[in-house]
Amino acid sequence: MIWERVDPPLKAFRAGARASRLIGYAGPPNARASEAWSNNKYIITDMYAKAVQGMAPEAAVAWAAGEQQKVYER
Repeated sequence: MIWERVDPPLKAFRAGARASRLIGYAGPPNARASEAWSNNKYIITDMYAKAVQGMAPEAAVAWAAGEQQKVYER
């Protein structure tokens, strides 16, 4: 078995897949889920920036939710 030949520090990765999820979980792993995940990096950053620049926090969250929703409406 491969895990018996791996260096001891790398053996911790053997159980890594048990604690991870595919992009899109609990839905299907498709192109829209991937786009939402990659867009999320910038949408979350922009959401914080909007709040820091004076937008109400509730409005910034609503804006971010709307941006993510656009991915799934196409």
